[in-house]
Amino acid sequence: MRQLTREHQAVSNFKTAIAQLRPIVEDDEAIQYPRFYDSYEGAISNFILSELYIRQGERCDVLDVFPANRIKYFK
Repeated sequence: MRQLTREHQAVSNFKTAIAQLRPIVEDDEAIQYPRFYDSYEGAISNFILSELYIRQGERCDVLDVFPANRIKYFK
């Protein structure tokens, strides 16, 4: 069995944890709560991925490896 990348594992851990809230928002009859939940979950998942990719780019810049992954907007 293949192991998830660190980025995907972080998102998976978040989605597993936040999935516990899903039944709570579905119990209410108002449709805006599940929509908010879905939007919130997607936004936070994307933030986690972007933060990890930025850190990866910064490490590549410091170590002087993988020029395609370097972050140059800090300079």
